[in-house]
Amino acid sequence: MKIPSLKYYDSDKITDSIWDDIVTLAAGELSSTDGLIAALKERQRIALFRHKAEIVGIAAIDILQEEFEGENVCSIYTGNTWIRQDWRNKNLIQLLAFVSMIEAKVRYPLHRLYWFFGSNNYMSYRLLYSNFNQFWPRPDADTPEWELHYMRHLGRLFFDATLDNETLIWSQKNSRSFKDGDTVLTERQKKDPYIQFYLRRNPGYVQGDRLMCMAPLDRNTISNVLKLVVRRVWKITKGS
Repeated sequence: MKIPSLKYYDSDKITDSIWDDIVTLAAGELSSTDGLIAALKERQRIALFRHKAEIVGIAAIDILQEEFEGENVCSIYTGNTWIRQDWRNKNLIQLLAFVSMIEAKVRYPLHRLYWFFGSNNYMSYRLLYSNFNQFWPRPDADTPEWELHYMRHLGRLFFDATLDNETLIWSQKNSRSFKDGDTVLTERQKKDPYIQFYLRRNPGYVQGDRLMCMAPLDRNTISNVLKLVVRRVWKITKGS
């Protein structure tokens, strides 16, 4: 049965051998691994997907609770997230989001909860419109004012003050990006209105520019993500 395990590590307790495995995976997926370990060590935890002892996916995760503009709010930030090519489209990120949602809801049951990340590839943006009824930015509606302010706040917090408040783009020279093969669009994708919107909003994604993205995590979201995860696991199990 081809189902990977998921394990969390405190970023300050990861062994050198695991860091080596992470960099090996990153070298096959990203344009550069310079400064990667230092960037990952700034995050609270690292989630690793493994299959037969090999790392097949990774995500850095921070859960941040605070009061923002009069609201008790909690964000789940995911960064440096990538899945090995042969393990994509198996709902691994959705599974991770579901587990993180449950953890955050247990710890902060009365807080408004959001998933936040900086997207440097249309593949991560596709996760939003494929799994969420509400998300921002989007082509068919403006971002509500409070959510826009919160996205700017999180963008400056998890990236830095160079975030463009109007475009919600964070750009930095020599940023890590996905390899060329992962940025080539199929003819079908070129016609996707959401991907067209993403390309207009973040044309520099191939150089590593990041578009701030956010989606609310509520009861409807949790049930929908759980349904998708169960459906994917069932398909994997049936096909094994």
